[in-house]
Amino acid sequence: MPCFKWEALLPKPPPPKGGFFGASSTTTPKQDAYVGSSSVFALDDQNFKPFLRTKDMALVMFYQTNCKNCDFSKKHFKKASETTKRDNHAYAAVDCKKTPELCCAEDIPFIPYFKLYCRGRFVGFNGDYKLFVHKNMKRWVESMTAFTQMGHKIEPCRTK
Repeated sequence: MPCFKWEALLPKPPPPKGGFFGASSTTTPKQDAYVGSSSVFALDDQNFKPFLRTKDMALVMFYQTNCKNCDFSKKHFKKASETTKRDNHAYAAVDCKKTPELCCAEDIPFIPYFKLYCRGRFVGFNGDYKLFVHKNMKRWVESMTAFTQMGHKIEPCRTK
């Protein structure tokens, strides 16, 4: 499926220093203002890959601020991020209006769109925002098995 031309939304900025996605960047992500939770990090071209590589599992929501469907997903994403209790697991968000090149590079066909990463590697996606509510988000993040670089499993969370 061809990528939506996100870059048409903004004038093309110069590439960041250190190469695309800021391979040498150490920018620490801040709280995502749109989602409004201290448990959701704002990712951009500079910190996307470096941040995801440090997490055993990370669920990323791709959105735009002027999207009604994104507003629906935002409240579920926020609740899932605040109720998931698992070490080194994270929730993050990318504003496709501010970072269109990143959204195109990640093959985001529409918004809202969710992708799961394990230590920076793509694991899976969910594009059905109506059914992907906080309980399903939390279950997906907590039930996936992460692998360390040495191939040892990190078992999924078990809830009683």
